[in-house]
Amino acid sequence: MKLLFIRHSKTIKEEKWASDDALRPLSKKGVKVATDFFKGISRIYRDIDFIISDELTRSIQSARLLSEYVDSEYICDARLNKDASFEDFVRLLDEIKIKKDDIASIAFVADEQIIRLVSKLVSDGSINLKLKKPSLVEISIDNNSAKLVTLLTPVTLK
Repeated sequence: MKLLFIRHSKTIKEEKWASDDALRPLSKKGVKVATDFFKGISRIYRDIDFIISDELTRSIQSARLLSEYVDSEYICDARLNKDASFEDFVRLLDEIKIKKDDIASIAFVADEQIIRLVSKLVSDGSINLKLKKPSLVEISIDNNSAKLVTLLTPVTLK
């Protein structure tokens, strides 16, 4: 099974946003970059069974854009939020596997905590990745072992 960890696209700058940070949306440039990025991703990953985002507006927008290019709906789940634990993520993954037994791939769209999940899956949590917005990390899960397979950014897709 492929797990695709996607960091949301570029947002409106914090200093230009006076409201709750969880509501801060993608910038116009972020929408354009995400659209081009997800078009490219859809040529590589044609079968995404589930798209799941955290509850941040910018992640939801990114998940919605991705869903336009792959034949999959998206849902939001608090177990991807910044304050969720790795165990919350594992429970979410287990629930998904119960719903459908022949899963090819799942895309998770979130903020910086996506990096923490990747690090925990492929190491003891000590890997320090810096993911640009947007970016994708593919992890392959086989027989309870995880392997980092691919790292994609908009530049690598051109």
